[in-house]
Amino acid sequence: MTPSTTELIARFKQQPDSEFSAEELEQLADASASDVFAAKIAALQYFRAKNFARCIELTERVLERERSEENVVNFVVALRGVKELAKALAVLEKYETVLDRRVFHDLMCSCLARLGQRAEAIRHGDEALRLKDEACASKIAPLPLKLHAFDIEAPKKNVIAFSVFGANTRYLMGALNNATVARYLYPGWTARFIPMNPRRRSSGKI
Repeated sequence: MTPSTTELIARFKQQPDSEFSAEELEQLADASASDVFAAKIAALQYFRAKNFARCIELTERVLERERSEENVVNFVVALRGVKELAKALAVLEKYETVLDRRVFHDLMCSCLARLGQRAEAIRHGDEALRLKDEACASKIAPLPLKLHAFDIEAPKKNVIAFSVFGANTRYLMGALNNATVARYLYPGWTARFIPMNPRRRSSGKI
């Protein structure tokens, strides 16, 4: 028996990393006209499957109904995925006031860099870094740094510590790559990984 749209949405809310069949995705996409959350789920799933055409269609529909930073970012990222960079830039400029300034400049930088507009990309990248630095400086008191030297006599103390925020493939592949690269970049050091909030639910963002 095919699950209802309500059941599919409930499944996603309970486990955001759930997989959906092609038929279930189409069911969610069909329901997107009346249920914006169904559209968000379908868009995310199509993005993960690299079906950017369907993802773009749905993220644009979501943005038309909900003018929020998250929805602007999702639409721009989907457009960037299919290299529709001019349209992505147009969307960023149209919704500039909706976005946090750091997010705006980050996305402008990434899109312009892909277009080969290096000078403009650097300008936006520098501004994003300046704003991030400014935000950190105003909230976090500087802490004294204590750097430990490599100790050849105590290899167990030579640790590179990582945090892994879930069992999603995108996290595990990154951890695996870091563990492999660490052996060559930092011989004698051991990469250790600590799972953080394994039950933490995803925000559902693309």
